[in-house]
Amino acid sequence: MGCDRDGEPVGRSQLLSSLISKRYYLGTNFFVQPLMQNASFRAQFVTTFMDLCNSCFAPEDAIAVLDDMYQNEYAPFLNQSYRRTGPSWRIDTDEYMTEYTENIINNEKKFIQGRTEACIHMLTNCLDLSGETAEISITVENPDSGTVQINTVTPDWNTSPTWKGVYFTDYPVTLTAIPAEGHTFKGWSGLSSLDAHNPSITIPVTQAANLTAVFS
Repeated sequence: MGCDRDGEPVGRSQLLSSLISKRYYLGTNFFVQPLMQNASFRAQFVTTFMDLCNSCFAPEDAIAVLDDMYQNEYAPFLNQSYRRTGPSWRIDTDEYMTEYTENIINNEKKFIQGRTEACIHMLTNCLDLSGETAEISITVENPDSGTVQINTVTPDWNTSPTWKGVYFTDYPVTLTAIPAEGHTFKGWSGLSSLDAHNPSITIPVTQAANLTAVFS
């Protein structure tokens, strides 16, 4: 997450280009290159990649996890570890090592904040995508009555009744309304089509979309 770039947390790691090239990671390339030539796999790969960018790797979520790991799991033991194992160049003060480590954490946060945009460029360049994206906004009218799954992701609707994500316009997204026990799905508000009452719909991402799942 930027720690190997001399303090330059640009978030621009181009791992995918290495995985599908003919020069690096030869064992992995043996599988990845043919898979990427399959249109269905490539579509699923891109869509799932963006699912992850919009969920567990969204900056606010990833930074919250990073903060929790650092404060509760690593910070209490950092200076003890440095005193025991080095590195040899460390200055022998706990204050210095705490400052040094927190600088690394801040670099990682900057990396996370710029990573989604960098991933969009990476996927565009490596997989010949259009580079055009649009935001979809999904609202669950009453989270106690049901949830909505977006492709492979099911957000915590009790945390927020509205979920937003950015996707490439090259591929559609699939929304699945799942009523809670004792409730029924009534339809999609904001969708003017015959599919408005279909609990599972696949919609093009040609422009910003705002849909609400209505349960009763």
